[in-house]
Amino acid sequence: MSTSRRRWLLVVCAVALLLAAGAVWQQANPLAVAGRPTVAEVVAASPGPPPTLTVRYTTNDGETVRASTTRIVGLPEPGTELPVLYDPSDPQQVAMAQYRPSSPVATVLVAASLVVASAAWFGGRRRPR
Repeated sequence: MSTSRRRWLLVVCAVALLLAAGAVWQQANPLAVAGRPTVAEVVAASPGPPPTLTVRYTTNDGETVRASTTRIVGLPEPGTELPVLYDPSDPQQVAMAQYRPSSPVATVLVAASLVVASAAWFGGRRRPR
């Protein structure tokens, strides 16, 4: 196989790995994609484990919702107002807007894509003698 063909194959593999990482991350954090933003008031906070917030907010349809979530950053005091994302089809599903879940699989896929992209970039270069 020629060097340029091998490089293109590696580039295609790197892009495919990045797309897979995005899909895995999206599954881990569906509210980041489909969630509706609003402001919620913290009703209760429990240090856990796991740390849990109970919040009250109003949906875009005017429904008042009280829901608990572990998808939080820090542990705000009751009475604090904070931005949240909720699922319009299931308003009990809520997360702090700043929440970013960790996804080990997505992290490994991104790292693998960087390795493959590096191989594509540096693999065919000749070293000066």
